[in-house]
Amino acid sequence: MRNIAKIILGAVSAIALTASAAAAQEEGWGSDQTIRVFSGGPAGGAFNSIIDRGALQAAADTGANVEIVYSDWDFDRMVTQFREAISQRPDGIAMMGHPGDDALMPLASR
Repeated sequence: MRNIAKIILGAVSAIALTASAAAAQEEGWGSDQTIRVFSGGPAGGAFNSIIDRGALQAAADTGANVEIVYSDWDFDRMVTQFREAISQRPDGIAMMGHPGDDALMPLASR
């Protein structure tokens, strides 16, 4: 099963999780990277605060510029924001596949 969440989150996870301990201790080793994280719901939402803390910790650990995007669980808005993120060409995009593969895969495969 194609799962956009696994594909995109895997790319972001690779940046944060495969770093060696020595590289992780180097201040700002990922400072030239920009990662757009789609939190899903509203800013301050219970679920979103968990996603946001992880994204902010990744920023602190790597020095990457992490941009958090909120959509209030509006699937059409998520697709529009995803399209915009792709056009802005960040180094990584982390998005859950809530809008579904049919909506996201045509954009992700470009």
